[in-house]
Order: sequence, then C-alpha cells, then structure tokens
Amino acid sequence: MSANDTPPEAVRRDCPACGGADPAEVARLAAEQFCKVNSTYDADFAAILGIRPDTVYPLARCRGCGFVYAALLPPPAFLGRVYDEVIDPDRGFFESCNPGWVAHQLALGARLLGGLAGRYGEDVRLKVLDFGCGYGALVRALNGPRVSCRGFETSPRRLAYLRAQQLPASSELDALAAGGPYHGVVLSDVLEHVPSPRETLALCRRLLADGGLLLVHVPDFGERRLAAALADVPAGRQTRELNPWEHLNYFSPASLHRMIEAAGFRMLEPAAVDVGLRPGLRGGRRWGNALKSALRLTRHALGAPPQETTALAERLP
Repeated sequence: MSANDTPPEAVRRDCPACGGADPAEVARLAAEQFCKVNSTYDADFAAILGIRPDTVYPLARCRGCGFVYAALLPPPAFLGRVYDEVIDPDRGFFESCNPGWVAHQLALGARLLGGLAGRYGEDVRLKVLDFGCGYGALVRALNGPRVSCRGFETSPRRLAYLRAQQLPASSELDALAAGGPYHGVVLSDVLEHVPSPRETLALCRRLLADGGLLLVHVPDFGERRLAAALADVPAGRQTRELNPWEHLNYFSPASLHRMIEAAGFRMLEPAAVDVGLRPGLRGGRRWGNALKSALRLTRHALGAPPQETTALAERLP
C-alpha cells in the first residue's frame, strides 16, 4: 500500500442519516493524526492493525441532508482489533470509572427517570434498558425496588466484567426482547459508534412499551465545533475530536432530533429549561447575564432549533 492510500478492505458508506449516495469529502485523516494523540491507544497501533500510519480515512458530508460521517466502514474484524487490542483495557476501564463520566451517566439516568415518574402509575416497577452500557454505571445505580435496569453490551471484555459484578446484562438481542417491553431506554454515547444509527433507533423503538421514553446523548458536532475540528486536519495536526474508527457519525443538535423523530418518536422538552440565569452575580455582570438569559428564553419560546445533543423522546404508537 502506497502512502496515503485508503484501505482496500473498507466499505464506502451511504449517508447514515438519509441514505443518500452523493457525498462531498470534507477531510482526509491519516490514522496517525487521531491515534497518536489518544492516550488509550497502543503506540504500535499500525502494526496491530496491519496498516501504515499514514493510511487515510476520509470524512464526508451528505449533499442531500448535510450530515457528516466517516466515509469508510472498516470491516468488523478490524474494528474488533481496535476495541480489543489497540485500546488499552486498563486505561479504558480507568476512563470509564472517571467521576466526571459517571456523573454524566447518572445525569442522563436522572433525566430519564424524571420523565418516567408517574407515567405508568405508582404500582408499576419500571423497566429500563441501558443500550450500550459499558461497565454498567447506570445498571448499578438504577436497580432497586421500584426500577429494574438491564444492560446491553457487545464487548466481551466489558460483558465479562458486568457478569463478574453480577450486574444484569446481555449481548443477545433475543434476551433483551424477552425481558421487555421497557418503559425507558438509554442510548448514552452510542449512536456515534454504530454503522446504522437509524436501525439502532428502530430497534430501541421495538423494545419500548407504548408511550415509553428514549434518552439519547451523543457528542455535539454543531457547525462551530465541527469547523474547529476540521481546521486541524489539512495542517496535519493531531486531533482526538475526529476518529473515523470509533466515531462513525457526527451529529449536530438538529440532525440528532431529526433522526429521532423520523424513527417514530416525539421530542419532549426538559421539565425545566436552563436559560443560564445566575442570580448570584453582582453589578454589570448580573445585568449582562439577565439580558443573555432573556434572549435564550425568547429563542426557546419562539421554537428556535435545538441547542443540545441530549434528547428525551416519547415512542409514538
């Protein structure tokens, strides 16, 4: 393979958001640009994967809907080696137990449970599915007398850990379906990793009870953040923001909401909208904060485009 050749075994993708087959290339990332800066990756990633460090993996933008995605899908065996051999298991586990990451998971669980409170009656023990549960932070936290939480995980290493901890988890879709229907499903930082996010959303819809809730979070790649990340690529600078092996899909708030709604869900507003009002400020900073908060509230009242890539949605009949 000559320098900068794309891997011949990879498959070119149609747009995962709309199915369009008319992409425009927006970046060409050499493997070393996103591997060398990743602290969880083995320094010998190229030898492990059988590629050159300068092997190119392009990103594309759909000319139809504007969605940005990894243009190539490496074969399952290649991705398996990335997750099981290139990523250091101890470092990956350490990062998954980071207090900030656990707090993020718990906040998502709290938002889902807040939406489910009272929805099915006081005598119903709620069933929650954490789809792509990792090392089980939510599964561990949510199981109790009034809520049961089950995890779905495909990584053999993570699944072995979950079972050693006696946490209810499975890698079998039939087992998930047998345990349903679920009142709530969490998709925390999953849709950016899967080749077919629309199929994943459709599966979650099938697993949900009527009126069940879906809580989704993905990294926010709105236009400003995406432009900043893409600016590093042609200069040859290393970037952890863009990784076309792990992150196959790059969502903006609007594209995430559109995909969820197209899958048969209705978006729900947060119970309380945080417009950034900080009453503890003093003087000019207090007036400036009040003005900005009023503008945010006005945009919300006028139905401005979604501002975050955390979404709570209700399953439609």
